[in-house]
This record gives sequence, C-alpha cells and structure tokens, in this order.
Amino acid sequence: MEPSAPELGFRVTLPATLAPVSDAALPTIDVSRLPGARLVTRIGWSDDATPVAARTEVFVLCAEAPSAHFAPGLEEMAFSYASSFARRHLEPTGLTVWHGSAPTSGDARFTQRVSAEGSRRAELVHVLAFVGDARDVALCTLACVEPKDARACDGVLATAEPMGAFVAAPPPSPIASAVLFAAEHTHASLAAVALVAAAITLGLVVKRPRPLP
Repeated sequence: MEPSAPELGFRVTLPATLAPVSDAALPTIDVSRLPGARLVTRIGWSDDATPVAARTEVFVLCAEAPSAHFAPGLEEMAFSYASSFARRHLEPTGLTVWHGSAPTSGDARFTQRVSAEGSRRAELVHVLAFVGDARDVALCTLACVEPKDARACDGVLATAEPMGAFVAAPPPSPIASAVLFAAEHTHASLAAVALVAAAITLGLVVKRPRPLP
C-alpha cells in the first residue's frame, strides 16, 4: 500500500489490520516559514485500537524546498532536526528512549534509521534526496509505532522503498560549504550550521492534533 498518486513517498507493505486515518488525525506540518517549501505527502494508517499503548500507526511525511543552501555533510544535521520533530510528535505517546544509526548514502540519496522505545516502540527511516529539474531537496520520514511487544514495524520498514523522481545532488552551495568548513575549526560556527540545516529540514513544526485517551 502506498500514498494515493504521490509525488514522493515510500512503497511499503502494511499489516492488513491498518486502515487510512482522517486528515485531522495526521501530524500537522507548517512549512510556510521557508520560501518555496511545500508539503507533498502527508498520509497515515492506524488500527485505531485503544488505549494508545495498544495502537499500531504508520505515518509518511514528505516535503520539498529549494536546495540553494545544501552541501555534503549537512544531511546529518538535517536528520538530527527531523528526529527532533518526530520526537516532539511521538514522545507524548510513550516513546522516551531514542537511538539513531549513522546516515548512509547511495542511489542519489541519504538515509538514516531511527528506533525508539518506552511504553511503546517505533521504527523510523528518514530519507533526504533531490528531485525534479530544479534538483530541490526533499525530506521524507516513514514512522511506524506499535505496542512494546509487537514486531509488525520491523516488517513495515523491511519493505519500505523510497519513491520519487530522484536526481543527482546539485553542486554544493559555496555558502553552506564555507559554513561547514568553519564549523570544523571553531565552535562559534555551530549556530550558523544549525540555521542552514533548519532551512533544509523545511522548518517542520510537528504537533499532534489528536488528544490522547
């Protein structure tokens, strides 16, 4: 099962017990603070079990923005910010301990796996790639959350395949490259790196609109 007519997302096999959730039950994403950014995929599935600790949920969120500030090395900062926003959305549902793997690259994209546990467990994958003639930067997250002792999410992520009109990365931005170089030589530049990475991650602000039972 995959998003309906998506421009960007994941091909993924879902448990038969999951059904699409309403728009109101999905995380809300605000990309208005970054010029040119747009949300291209926002979809989710759930078995709607209660209480929340017994529920299995899958979300796919993708956004795009101009890649003018990208340079190799910023993908790690981008994934850090993406995980922070995921934590803001998911920690209130019982996920308190988070672990992220080292990012990998290949097939014109960067990937990071993240896991979380607590009273529930979650498996996530972040993908940063470039799409279209303008080679915009695209950031997608697939998140699967389930009861602590379940293992359906392992199967979901095992079948997940990023899909989109991926292209090669654009030439590194001279400004971003200079910021990264400076960051390697002085702690004073870390704030500048954070600002550039925040732009690349599209200024996502994740909120959970559905109240917990």
